[in-house]
Amino acid sequence: MFLGGWRAPWPIIGGPDANTGWWPLLWFLGQGADPDVLLRLAARDAARIRYDQLMTFGWKVLIPVSLAWILMSRDRPGVRASTGDSTRVYIIAGAIVA
Repeated sequence: MFLGGWRAPWPIIGGPDANTGWWPLLWFLGQGADPDVLLRLAARDAARIRYDQLMTFGWKVLIPVSLAWILMSRDRPGVRASTGDSTRVYIIAGAIVA
């Protein structure tokens, strides 16, 4: 978790009793509860997407975009070598994709 472990947080660490008694256990449990609470809030507030909508998005958007990206990254060195100014080629390709 690398949040400081049992030690007190930065603004409080200079206090005389910040790392004595029950405080180290409380700091550690608090740091463990923070991500859990955040994940539960995100799961509760996130919109539910139906499976058929997710599959449609994958087939109609993600796969064509990934194939176009593969083709663009494959042809990029050849385009750069054949033309002196590859910026113009990228602008035209971006306009076509958009």
